[in-house]
Amino acid sequence: MFDFIAVIAVIGIITLGIYRLVELFARRKERMMIIEKMQENINSSVFTDQLNLPFIGKSKRSNWALRASLLMIGLGVGFIAGLIILIVFSHYLYANEMDHSMYEMDYNMASNLKRVIYLSSELLFGGIGLLAAYLIERKQEKNQA
Repeated sequence: MFDFIAVIAVIGIITLGIYRLVELFARRKERMMIIEKMQENINSSVFTDQLNLPFIGKSKRSNWALRASLLMIGLGVGFIAGLIILIVFSHYLYANEMDHSMYEMDYNMASNLKRVIYLSSELLFGGIGLLAAYLIERKQEKNQA
């Protein structure tokens, strides 16, 4: 039933892996260039005087657990919403069972419609979950400031 999601997931994971690998090498090259420029412009008086480092404040916390949990909750609610939509409107999907050729065409269309309903409702509620995570993080940042 969800074979099409597996293809999308595999392609997405492979693309993400390739992107991260290219990003890793690009960042390494950038860092090496920065280190080389710093070595050229280094002043020995920095080591004789007091080392002045800027104040490093609170590092920005990452709320990956919040984001992931709300995304999963959103996907679960989306799956249930898609199931409810299919149960409520199932009599429209299988209305023409008398004519066999018409039933076969309706069955294929209903199968594709089921996929679209499940996928769209999962994406919609998953997005709502991520939006809720964003709003919660923003509220936390305002309270901390």
